[in-house]
Amino acid sequence: MKKELINEIEKKTLDYLQSGFMCGEAIVKVINETFGGEETQNFYKTATAFGGGLAGTKKDICGALVGGVIATGSILGRLKVTDNEKPAFEIAHRYRRDFIKEFGSNNCKIILNSLGKQKDWSECKKLTSKAAGMLAAILLKKGINPKNAIETVRIC
Repeated sequence: MKKELINEIEKKTLDYLQSGFMCGEAIVKVINETFGGEETQNFYKTATAFGGGLAGTKKDICGALVGGVIATGSILGRLKVTDNEKPAFEIAHRYRRDFIKEFGSNNCKIILNSLGKQKDWSECKKLTSKAAGMLAAILLKKGINPKNAIETVRIC
C-alpha cells in the first residue's frame, strides 16, 4: 500500500508537470490532494514564483524543494501561535536533508548542471516526481496518512 501510494504520487506529479505545472506547484498540488484537507487544495498557487530556481532565474533554491516545504506547511502548519510548529519543522527538516543527500544540492543551477543537457526539462521533471515521492514517504513514516493530516497535527 505505502509503495503503491508513493508510486501513484510520483506518477501524478509527473502528469502535472507534463500538463504545464512547474516543479513547486506540482509537488504542492499532489501532496495537498493526497494528504491535505479541502482548505489546502489551492495552496499550489503559493509555489508559482519559486519555479525554476526562483522566478525562472535558475540561480536560487530549487522549486521542488520549496514546493515540498510549502506543502508541509500547508498540511502541518499552525493555525494559531499557540499551536505546535514542531511537526511541520520536523518533516521539512527531514525533507530538506533527504533532498540534498539525494540530489547533491538545494540550488537549482547546481542541480540542473548535474542533470546535464535536457529535452523539455525531462530530467528535472523526473527529479521533481522523485522528490514528491520522497516527501510522501516521510509523511507516511511519521504517521501522516492520506486525507487525515489536519486531524493528525491537531492531536500532536
